[in-house]
Amino acid sequence: MNYRYAVRRCRKYFPDCDMSELTKETVSEQFLKMAESCSRSSIYNVRQVMGSIYASAIEKNIVHINPFKKQKIPESASVKIVEAYSLEEQRRLMDSAGEDMLGEIYMFLMLTGLRKSELINLRWEDYNSLLHAISIRRSKTKTGVRTIALSPKAENIILRQPVLPHGYIFSTSKKARISVTSLKKLCRRLEKKVGFHVTCHRARHTFCTRMVMDAKIDPKTVCSISGHKSVAFLMQRYVTSDLERQHEALTLLEKFML
Repeated sequence: MNYRYAVRRCRKYFPDCDMSELTKETVSEQFLKMAESCSRSSIYNVRQVMGSIYASAIEKNIVHINPFKKQKIPESASVKIVEAYSLEEQRRLMDSAGEDMLGEIYMFLMLTGLRKSELINLRWEDYNSLLHAISIRRSKTKTGVRTIALSPKAENIILRQPVLPHGYIFSTSKKARISVTSLKKLCRRLEKKVGFHVTCHRARHTFCTRMVMDAKIDPKTVCSISGHKSVAFLMQRYVTSDLERQHEALTLLEKFML
């Protein structure tokens, strides 16, 4: 979750509100207004932020009801679509990442499908050299807490990282712990080189797409690696088919139709 943007939207749609005066009906009305211009994920993030604020206020006896708890997100809210990189885009991106000082970090995202928050929180004690695996101890979901195997290339990236006093695996060029800001700057540098939109989340989508569509790994295994609870959600939101694959599929179909 991007808390900075979530907080901005909280301030926009719930400005200077008296916590004791907000009701479930009022929140529902505001969510409907948000649905006109915000995606489901944006509304979900606002619900999470405001819900946590109210939960803390209840513990301190400031209020007694959390109007954001179990509040439904309007069906009219749009779903933000994140496209996987095409095979050509992926090749260009990996080549450009190889020329960047921190490019290996993006390669690691592409090779593991980690969320950026999971990568940022990776510590050296999370790496098991005997099992050739990493343990994700902090994630946005319960299923996100998992242990995943590393490919030889992904493990070599870890082994090339310096062991620094802060204890985290990935660091900036100034030997500080990697952060959301430094990852954004990395994506912007890569974006300028390749000429198309680059984000950490697109790396995750691409990982899932390659696993299912190209490597033909069964979706349940992909879920266990990526930390998704539902195979249906994985296939609907994370696996995309581009025109190149569609042409290949239709060409293959012709053999059975003619």
